[in-house]
Amino acid sequence: MAYSSASLSANELAWAALDKPFLSNNALYSDVELRWVIDPAGEVGDADESDTDKPATRLNDAKPGFTSSPDSASTEFTITIDASAAPITFDWFGIINHNLKTLNASQIEIWVSDNADFSAPFSVVYGDDPITPLASDTRVALLSLTHTTGSLRYTDVPYVRIIIECDSGVPFIGQLVFGRRRQQPYLPDMAWDPSSEETTADDYVSKTGVIHRVSRGRGQRRMAATFIHDVGQLQTETTLWWDDIEGGEQPFFYIDEPTTSPMGFWMMYLDPPELPYPYIAPNARELTINAFEQGPHFVSQE
Repeated sequence: MAYSSASLSANELAWAALDKPFLSNNALYSDVELRWVIDPAGEVGDADESDTDKPATRLNDAKPGFTSSPDSASTEFTITIDASAAPITFDWFGIINHNLKTLNASQIEIWVSDNADFSAPFSVVYGDDPITPLASDTRVALLSLTHTTGSLRYTDVPYVRIIIECDSGVPFIGQLVFGRRRQQPYLPDMAWDPSSEETTADDYVSKTGVIHRVSRGRGQRRMAATFIHDVGQLQTETTLWWDDIEGGEQPFFYIDEPTTSPMGFWMMYLDPPELPYPYIAPNARELTINAFEQGPHFVSQE
């Protein structure tokens, strides 16, 4: 089956333009194989040149604190993704925990192809410098992927190549995200706190009552949101999103303000892993999401 592309729907584009949030999965949490290749023309069949202590499997392990790197320095690198066993669908790209700003990355290209050597037919769905505007090395979000005009969704993609051009050095990346958004038409219902955070800590109390607090995680995002879905398509999209995150086994991604703050996307786990989605009227359902941010790279600390 050949990959295909199509524009995001009119509703998706309109709701995003109004800065309404979206839920997403990561298409890489499936049967895919990733490799580092120290060659801008790297192919899926090339030898894996990952650092043995920082293997490419860390790029999609749902743990952004564990980074992956190639095994030597250069100025051009390729990450190849073989998804031929389970072709992927995505419409945005993200990175969590990286040093591409430090390495002064000047270009990222994202290719999709039906062929492992990236011969025609292929499309370059992104080719620009997303790093220079960033203030620090942490997070990248590219919400508009296209080889023509407008924002496109790519379906049944078997092979992906990411080309990175930078100053000489060894890059590292904690997590790659190829997401399929589930755009919402409204903000969460009230009461809604878009900045709810917590710190986890252990307290040790001396006999004299002195408290010694040891923090284990500071500024972790907590999410308690309710969405009302009175459109059949939204209800279908929600059940598909639940399937995408494997019934809560995998983390999901949430962007509260995709137009204003695209870099501020949260990597979240449902807590507990369940989907409360009752009908509250004959044609309306209420989606309740309780979740916590996956650490240790919390958005609040960036």
